[in-house]
Amino acid sequence: MAKPTMLIRSSNLNLISELENNLNLKTLLNATQTDNLISITEVEIFGQHQRLQTNSHLRIYYIIHGEVEFQIDQDPSVKLVAGDLLTISSGSQYELFGKAKYLVINTPAFQESDDDYSNNLL
Repeated sequence: MAKPTMLIRSSNLNLISELENNLNLKTLLNATQTDNLISITEVEIFGQHQRLQTNSHLRIYYIIHGEVEFQIDQDPSVKLVAGDLLTISSGSQYELFGKAKYLVINTPAFQESDDDYSNNLL
């Protein structure tokens, strides 16, 4: 069972680099901590993130600073700036690029199988 209260300091967390996606990340809240209800990851992107399909029920992006452009399914791209929030539903294929810091929130909590990079889809 999840703890009723938690204090998580970003400065105490490990920074993980995903050079193939031009980003660094810190997992602030994971599945184990929340009984699989929600996960939150802090991300800094500095370029193009490869196309993927999300299998999360709901994925939320909240831009802290900078700009990120998303291209989702076959829809026209959309640019997000600080303070913007974007939701992406399960099964959506998308890619993003920019230079920004943002939060990714998944519900239920992120699992490794949630991101599908099969041949960069199309």
